[in-house]
Amino acid sequence: MKLSEIFEDKPDTWGLRGDPYFWAYLKEKAEYMDVISAGELDRWIRKEHLIVSGKEMTDTGMVRVEQFAHGGMSSGGVDGSWWTETGIPLLKSRLPERAVDVKVYETELNDKTLDVLIKMSKDWEAEDSCYGYRANERSDIEGNRIFLAEDNKEIVGYLFGKAYRSKNMYSVMPEDTPCFEVEELYVVSKRRSAGIGSKLFSYAEDAVRNEAEYITVATATKNWKAIFRFYLDELDMTFWSARMFKKIQREEN
Repeated sequence: MKLSEIFEDKPDTWGLRGDPYFWAYLKEKAEYMDVISAGELDRWIRKEHLIVSGKEMTDTGMVRVEQFAHGGMSSGGVDGSWWTETGIPLLKSRLPERAVDVKVYETELNDKTLDVLIKMSKDWEAEDSCYGYRANERSDIEGNRIFLAEDNKEIVGYLFGKAYRSKNMYSVMPEDTPCFEVEELYVVSKRRSAGIGSKLFSYAEDAVRNEAEYITVATATKNWKAIFRFYLDELDMTFWSARMFKKIQREEN
């Protein structure tokens, strides 16, 4: 399930004329986003409101958004009270329940955890979804902080990474800045699009908050559109750089 599905059925009434256009704007943005928790949904809608209007959403405020103006009285008006009292609660009620039931925690590396992580990484390798990805061995995981997502005693996702000091990253941060690099973030295929990846990332971010000024991640995924939506839109990360390729077709003699 993608987040855009909760926008499929429109409400019977709106606040102002700009509200249906903000609804459509959010639906388009959510097309490639996995389902997130109710709290994350609330924060995301308010963030998008700030982006399009330049103002914080309040339960008494109305703002005019030029891109939503299509003529008529209150054209382009987005009603903060309607969104806080009707729109957002309605959307929250359409979220699946399973995402919020998942328990996320940090754990030490032991034989049981190692076996689970290696098995899941083998499944990841078999998916062939990332360029050059191979299943982990113990040496790949040792030295990392490990975070697990568990549902009814079954591990359904993991994140691991480690602290480092920035080197030659002057374009985005000062030299020797404390950072945390997400080495891997994975959710089992049957539980994707349920907000589990977001919960893992948010939990890890909170866990390293007092030790790192930045959290960083690199990806070689083949499904880059979905990954960019996930990291940039859902997790509010900032794009830094990309390396691309194109195979040159040779002319036949």
